[in-house]
Amino acid sequence: MKIRHKLISGFIGISLLTAVVGGVAISQQFQISQKLAIKESQQVAETIANFLTSTHKYKSDETGNFVFYQDSEEVQSFTEKLHNLQKRDIVVVDIKKHILADAVPENIGTTFDHDRNNEVSKTIQDGVSRYFIEKSRDYPQGIKLVAIPLKLEEKQIVGAIILEYTPIYQEALAAAQSTTIAIAITSLTCIILALVLGSLISQSIANPLQVVTDIAQKATKNSDFELQIAVTTNDEIGILANSFNELIQRVKELIQEKEQRADELIKANKKLQSTQKQMIAQEKLASLGSLTAGIAHEIRNPLNFINNFAELSVDLTQELLDEIESHKQAIEPEFAEEITAIISDLQINSSKIDFHGKRAENIVSNMLMHSRGGERSWQGTNLNNLLQETLNLAYHGMRAKDVSFNVALQTEYDQTIGEISVVIQDINRAFLNIISNACYAVCQKQKEISPDFSPLVKVSTKNLGEKVEIRIFDNGSGIPPEILDKIFEHFFTTKPTGEGTGLGLSLSYEIIVQQHQGELKVESDVGSFTQFIIYLPKK
Repeated sequence: MKIRHKLISGFIGISLLTAVVGGVAISQQFQISQKLAIKESQQVAETIANFLTSTHKYKSDETGNFVFYQDSEEVQSFTEKLHNLQKRDIVVVDIKKHILADAVPENIGTTFDHDRNNEVSKTIQDGVSRYFIEKSRDYPQGIKLVAIPLKLEEKQIVGAIILEYTPIYQEALAAAQSTTIAIAITSLTCIILALVLGSLISQSIANPLQVVTDIAQKATKNSDFELQIAVTTNDEIGILANSFNELIQRVKELIQEKEQRADELIKANKKLQSTQKQMIAQEKLASLGSLTAGIAHEIRNPLNFINNFAELSVDLTQELLDEIESHKQAIEPEFAEEITAIISDLQINSSKIDFHGKRAENIVSNMLMHSRGGERSWQGTNLNNLLQETLNLAYHGMRAKDVSFNVALQTEYDQTIGEISVVIQDINRAFLNIISNACYAVCQKQKEISPDFSPLVKVSTKNLGEKVEIRIFDNGSGIPPEILDKIFEHFFTTKPTGEGTGLGLSLSYEIIVQQHQGELKVESDVGSFTQFIIYLPKK
């Protein structure tokens, strides 16, 4: 049960108690009125008894009982005077219920038999006054009577006096009516006042408590610790509201401290994991680098002989062809033609050996660069300038291979970036690999589609506060979704044989992600574009 209901129930209980007390008081008024009527009737009976005693208007029968009076007319006259004075019926009977005196003279000498339950005889026998209602020819509606024992000075019961006590009772009630009304009005006023006060007090207590309860439930359910209770009083409820507000504020502070500590732990854990991964990667790269460097060096020595002798063979075959041409007249034509064909084939084979040898040398050089160990120098550099130099270098590199190559270069640099801390030679290598791939993609698309295609390479930067964003976009043929996840793997390439080693993007990924703790993402739509997105921390 809520406090408001308890308070209202308590005041309703007080109201009911007040009503009960009022009812009891009114009932007491009725009982007092009744007792007054009986007392007055007893006084009348005593008056008649004193009259009989003082005038000795009685005698006894053969058994010694007082059964009738001497000079009954005087008794009757006395009774009639009392009747006229008090305006009520008076009857005097002996022990056998014979009427000795009556306000109605015709009833004298008859037997009183209007008591249905023989109340008069019982009163004569035990001396206890009794009430009853008489219904007779004289009183068809019935009147209230009281039978009072008639005692003489010897305290012996000689009969009974029957009196109508309704008038006296009504007079007493009329006298007590004002008191009864006052009690009733007072009780009703107390009930109404108790109910009104109960409602007001319950509202003044229950409503603020309900507000506190609602705020507490909302704060708990929604974890909203910004809620506060409006304090409008300085009583106990106001103190409770202040205490609750302080409690919510303290809980909020504790939660914030907990979240802050949790964030710090998460950051420390991420940093630890990143450091751990970096150390593992460095160990792996160091091991792989040592192995790769050893293999590359072992390959490079015989490869140098192959390349040198292949190049020398090409030159020697050319010199031999020149000699044959100069002595062509001294040689039989068929033999000269056959020798020339063989030497030409030998020259072609030597050229292919030279071409693929140089390609192998290029791969070995990349492997050595990939496995290069030792510390790098971190320096503050202007990222925009570095990107612009790399973009120019990649463009002119493509132009050196294909003089017909041309591309629109667009740049959008954020000048608020300032300097960032990087290993210049490594990050420049990563940028160069990605931009060179972009130039290669648009060049190939132009060759495949038509000369009307307009190649575009766009480089942009953006300041993101603690880090910078670099976007390298080209409108080339794009990367198919099925190989998009493989482009950063070692030795994976989509270029034709002889045009790519498969180490450029893998090296770029390691430089950006592992070495510089950045991010490298790629977006592509086949036939439309490819965009590399790079995030680098400023420090």
